[in-house]
Amino acid sequence: MKMNRRKHMKGLGLRTGRIGERRGFILAIIAALLVPLIYAVIILTADWGPYDNLDSLPVAVVNNDAGGMSGGKAINVGDDLVTDLKKGKTLGWEFVDSKQAQKGLKDNHYYMVIEIPKDFSQKVTTVMDENPQKPELKFTQNEGLHFMAAQVTNNAAEKIRSQLADKITETYTKNVFTSLGDVATGFKDGADGAEKLNEGANELHKGTGQILGSLEEKAPDIDRLANGSKELKAGTTTLYGSLIGKQADIAKLADGANQVNAGTHTILQNLQQKSGDITKLANGTGLLYNSLRGGSGSIQQLAVGSKTVDDGAKKLAAGSNNLNDGARKLADGTKNVDDGAKRLASGSKTLNDGDTRLVVGSKSVDDGAKQVATGAQGVVDGADKLSKGSSKVLEGLNSAKAGSENLKNGLVEKLEPGSNELASGLATADDSAKKLSVGAQQVADGIDKLAKKIPLLQADPEFQQLMKGSKELSAYMAELSKGTGQLKEGANNLAGGLDQAAPGATKIDEGLNELIKGQTELNTGALALATGAGALSKGANTLSAGASELATGSNSLAAGTNELATGSNSLAAGTDQLAAGSNSLATGTNELAAGSNSLAAGTGKIAAGNASVNSSWGKVTDSVASINGGNQSVEEGWKTLTSGVTRLSDGTNQVAAGNQTVKTGWGTLTDGANKLDNGMNQVSDRTQTVKTGWGSLTDGLGKVDDGVSKIESGSNELASGLSGGAEQAGNTNTGNDNLSQFSSPVKLAGETINKFPEYRYANAPYILSLALFVGVLIVSLLFDLRIPAVIAVSPFRWYAGKFGYMAGVATAQALIVSFFASFFLKSNFTNGLSLILFSVFVSLTFLTIIFFLVASAGNIGRFAAFAFLVLQLSTTGSALPIQMLPDNLQSLSRFLPLTYSISGFKSIISLNDYSSLWANVGALLMFLIIFAGLTLAVILIRSNRRVQQADAAA
Repeated sequence: MKMNRRKHMKGLGLRTGRIGERRGFILAIIAALLVPLIYAVIILTADWGPYDNLDSLPVAVVNNDAGGMSGGKAINVGDDLVTDLKKGKTLGWEFVDSKQAQKGLKDNHYYMVIEIPKDFSQKVTTVMDENPQKPELKFTQNEGLHFMAAQVTNNAAEKIRSQLADKITETYTKNVFTSLGDVATGFKDGADGAEKLNEGANELHKGTGQILGSLEEKAPDIDRLANGSKELKAGTTTLYGSLIGKQADIAKLADGANQVNAGTHTILQNLQQKSGDITKLANGTGLLYNSLRGGSGSIQQLAVGSKTVDDGAKKLAAGSNNLNDGARKLADGTKNVDDGAKRLASGSKTLNDGDTRLVVGSKSVDDGAKQVATGAQGVVDGADKLSKGSSKVLEGLNSAKAGSENLKNGLVEKLEPGSNELASGLATADDSAKKLSVGAQQVADGIDKLAKKIPLLQADPEFQQLMKGSKELSAYMAELSKGTGQLKEGANNLAGGLDQAAPGATKIDEGLNELIKGQTELNTGALALATGAGALSKGANTLSAGASELATGSNSLAAGTNELATGSNSLAAGTDQLAAGSNSLATGTNELAAGSNSLAAGTGKIAAGNASVNSSWGKVTDSVASINGGNQSVEEGWKTLTSGVTRLSDGTNQVAAGNQTVKTGWGTLTDGANKLDNGMNQVSDRTQTVKTGWGSLTDGLGKVDDGVSKIESGSNELASGLSGGAEQAGNTNTGNDNLSQFSSPVKLAGETINKFPEYRYANAPYILSLALFVGVLIVSLLFDLRIPAVIAVSPFRWYAGKFGYMAGVATAQALIVSFFASFFLKSNFTNGLSLILFSVFVSLTFLTIIFFLVASAGNIGRFAAFAFLVLQLSTTGSALPIQMLPDNLQSLSRFLPLTYSISGFKSIISLNDYSSLWANVGALLMFLIIFAGLTLAVILIRSNRRVQQADAAA
């Protein structure tokens, strides 16, 4: 019976005989069962983790920070960091100098050296500079000592960097909070400036409104002024044309009057030259009288002579009186002409450089008489033309006076008050613009000060636009102030010019009144001249009848006429001298009249004395009376002729002088009218320019008024915004909680699911898988898995027998390990039962794999199984998650059993995910079936091959 059982066991390929014969069989089995347990005991019973003793990891800290100044306060970020590190025990911090740190790093004592540079705090304070510098926290890591330690120190360095960042942010936030008071003050100052700007804009708006109202109110007056200046310009043009048209007739009239005056002067000179002969004749009569008295003593003749002399003296006195009257008339006429010339010339100086000599003459008295008659007729014609031209001039002057009155009224009553109001309004606008410019500049300065106090605001685009807008507003208001000043100056100049123009218009009006007065007198004189010219013509005809008696003086008259023609142009300048001579002539004639009266009185006495002897001297008296009568007739006629010619000469002299004055005055009047017309042309153009400029000024001021209104509204909004900003800046919370919020604004508020209570929970899936695989691999050493040459039983039964014995041992291993793991992992009943069952299933799956490898290749198969285990250590999610592996290793991990065993244990121990557990069970079942089938196929193939070989050998 025992022999049959032993044969059967041998047929199954078991080493029961030898093993049973050894005492160490049971020990081997026990050792195989305890191998997985050893793994579990070493790893799963540990209550420590990789991060439990970080404070023993030596890390050197070198603090070289020299500190800095921030916001007027000293800071030292390095010292603050050292203080914080000393409080915690995140790593084994050792605070040393640079030399000790380098020595410890070289001796592999320090895993890391952290150095805080000397300028660390100084660079922290550059956060608000134009070119901020980032502070550097230097560290040197000795990664070769341990990879895990390198990762821990990396995390520590990053944490320190984060702490420093929070600390720097907190320091910067403190400075910002401290400067918020200055921000509020700056906003308050800006709001005050904006309120002043608003007040100035309000005043300017009122001023521009007043100016705009005045401009619009005076616009119709400006239109009327422009239209009136056009009408006045048309009147002055008409006046100037009339004066120019009649200037040639005035020249002809003056020339004719000069010719008549020259002829009468020539006749007068001839008469005066012959008066000596008449005197000699009278003297001869006197000698005769004396001779009669002395020679014959005839009283009668003496009485007759005395009577004759008395009559002559009386006639002489009468002629002297007539001569005196003519001299007075000549002086008065000369004065009138001189006054008229002065009024017409508006103060022009009288001509005083005329030639004192007038050379007159004619070929003969007959020719002279004819010339006189011809000249008299010319005087008649000229006087008629003068009268008509004078009337037209008077009409033109009246029209000019009406235009000057319109000019005066427009200047004084309309334009001058409007210009004064414009000047006043622009003065108000100029003052308001200056105030507004000052306010705008204050706002710009306030914003600049605010920007300097808070450099952070300079980076704000909206604040930059505010600064730019305030500066542009200030520049615009400065230009506006200059423009209003120029407008004010222009308005004042306009008002001053109008003030000067008003008296000028008044003077023009007064001068025209004087011209009208003088022209009226000239017109009256021209009518009188026409009347006298008729009488002159008749006298000239009478004078022509006695031309034979004046033949002696004809040559002198002709010569005088030539000289008169030569000096006629200079005669106009001698009106003052003529007036002086006329006055002297009047004085002399007065003296002559007085002497003549005295002479008449004396001869009367003589005649009375000689009357008594008249009777005795009858004959002589008759003779002498006849002679004396003839002489008296000649003398009387000569005197009468001389007196008439004298009067005629005086009249023609007055006419010539008056016509010359008229000619000069006419030219002056024409020049004045030309200047007046040119001036009115400029006035008309300027008034049109004023009209256009008035409209442009009104439009421009309307735009300025709209712009000022916008400035007023915008400054009000600016003041409100700045006041609100000041209030908000003043109400900003700056407590410690706020500082903490700024320095570390994000707080982690996460939660952990499926948390590992201890580090062993994380390693348990990997350790269990490894322990079970190694345990099965050791169990394979206790069994001979070589396929025998002759199998006493069928290959399937052989495989089943072998696998069954080994499965029992593998199951025992799994039960021991899983029970132990459940106890230490504190699993509940469900998880504990699942862990036990899954451990048994994993162990059997590993058994099929190792059985196939060993059955196929013996010890080589065992080595391949060990290599297969090593391959899976880094590719199945043990050290790193599979997702962190390279793509090729991730693909490979899908075909490795430890991938699914580790995942299955993880689903039970930490995830409590049974759906994932069943998925992993399915994957492992595929491995079990595949490798079991492969093993059976290898056994069948080898068994059949050996049977065939045995049959062939037989």
